Amino acid sequence: MHMTDKYINWQQPILKHQNHLPHWQQTQSLQFITWHLGDSISVPARKKLETEKAQWLKQNPKPWSSQTEREYYEKFQGRIQQWLDAGIGSCILRKRENREILTQILWNRNNMDYSLDAFIVMPNHVHVILQIHENQQLEQIMQSLKSVSSHQINKYRKTTGQIWMEDYWDRMIRNETHHFRVRRYIQNNPIKAKLNADEYSLWMK
Repeated sequence: MHMTDKYINWQQPILKHQNHLPHWQQTQSLQFITWHLGDSISVPARKKLETEKAQWLKQNPKPWSSQTEREYYEKFQGRIQQWLDAGIGSCILRKRENREILTQILWNRNNMDYSLDAFIVMPNHVHVILQIHENQQLEQIMQSLKSVSSHQINKYRKTTGQIWMEDYWDRMIRNETHHFRVRRYIQNNPIKAKLNADEYSLWMK
């Protein structure tokens, strides 16, 4: 794998699939992925945001300029991030043992299904930048990460039931500038959320 291939190439095919959210993937490109605990955003808040997003998308049909694309992510993903940083819900990842279960699972598949570039485990959500290896699919990677971590965290806590949100957000890294901006965002996330050093786990390559 050549690191020169790590940014999106608009001349190459892009694999697209749809769950509750649209997901794009291109072999060997870096992906910025976010997922959160199931109780960290209320159902009414999520429904309100989805309604606003549908109206905005109707007024701003694709193809988008880079400025419009940035507006989309700041307007909707940015608001979600504010909710997550507010620390709503059980925040079970605030406990070091639960975070360590997840980080170990991330490391177990590193250099096999993907190569890790950076990650942070916050009290109620996770950000990861990873480079997907050839013949691997983001959808399957995420399904495995969430399923295995949910099982192991439940086992450790002696609990049952769903831990994670049903879906996840992802965005392919566009270029070096975008890559730098996302890494800086990850690094600054605990500062914005006013966390103590023992309330999150951060790793950067």
